[in-house]
Amino acid sequence: MNLLFFLTPKQDVLYIYEDFTLRQTLEKWANQRFATIPVLKRNGEYVGTITEGDILWGIKNLHGLDLEASEDVPISSFPRRRDYKAVTVTTDMP
Repeated sequence: MNLLFFLTPKQDVLYIYEDFTLRQTLEKWANQRFATIPVLKRNGEYVGTITEGDILWGIKNLHGLDLEASEDVPISSFPRRRDYKAVTVTTDMP
C-alpha cells in the first residue's frame, strides 16, 4: 500500500515556518491538540519537527524570558529532541 493513502494534505496540517518567533509559534499552536508539529522553510521544504517539550525546555533554558521578550526569539534557536525523516508521496509503507 502506498504511503500517500495515510498522508494528510498540507492545508489540513498545523505547521510553522523556521523563521517564526516563539510568540508567533505559541499563538498559532494555541488551542490545538498537537504535541508535535512540522517546521518548514518558506519554500515549503521540511526542516524538522518541534514538540511541546522542545518549546518548554527552550523556555526553561532561556533564563528571564517573558512573553514580551519572546517576540525577539527565533523558533529556529530551539534545539529539537528528534527529527523525523521526510518521505515522498510515492514511498511504500514497508
